[in-house]
Amino acid sequence: TGICDLEELVQNFISAEDQNFTLFKYNNELSADIEKLETQISDYREEYVQLSGMGSKKEDLEKVKILETLEEKWNDIDTKAKNYEVKCQESQQTLNHIRT
Repeated sequence: TGICDLEELVQNFISAEDQNFTLFKYNNELSADIEKLETQISDYREEYVQLSGMGSKKEDLEKVKILETLEEKWNDIDTKAKNYEVKCQESQQTLNHIRT
């Protein structure tokens, strides 16, 4: 490490450990968010399949509107999930870098 002063070495270790713990908590939060988003995606897929059935013209128009709304929500959640996955990977890389 190149650090001769024991007190400075201890402070650096404590600082690195605090940062490591903060990143660990953040990573856990991102993982929980990803799980929630995956559950929402699954629910929306099920709802999409249920609404894709046959019906009258009026029902079909209502279903189309609902399906469009669901597709927008799905795309939004998918984008959020991808962003969280990138953040999670970045956190993992930072954690791995701190550990080495």
